[in-house]
Amino acid sequence: MDDVLTDELLTGIAAIDEQHRNLFVRAGTIVDALRRTHAKSDVRRLLDFLDSYCAEHFQTEEDAMERLHVPDVLKHRTAHKVYRGRVRVLCEELEAMGASADLAVRARMTLVELFVEHIKDHDLPMARHLRERADGDFGL
Repeated sequence: MDDVLTDELLTGIAAIDEQHRNLFVRAGTIVDALRRTHAKSDVRRLLDFLDSYCAEHFQTEEDAMERLHVPDVLKHRTAHKVYRGRVRVLCEELEAMGASADLAVRARMTLVELFVEHIKDHDLPMARHLRERADGDFGL
């Protein structure tokens, strides 16, 4: 899913763009594993890792926003909680139904499409504010 992170989704902040790229790669691995109906434990491990990676990435963004006094940090933090909640719902569905093509479709919607919307709605405006305030030193 390297092709998902198009130029229009790049924030211009190398550390954040690299983390986004990694998130999409991991999401693609999960969707592929679900499509191929890998063992539930394997997919669960991938989802757990993605959730941990999200927590780290989201904390990086939130710390930078607070340090540089970017507006809407609470709104952004709430969006992060919503996304991680959707990842947990996927974990619950995986436990209940196992890996399947149907769950792969829902995973793609959550892990990829929802994240694309998150970048557009939250990360691009955040990055604009960070670039205005940081003079190139984002402390990331």
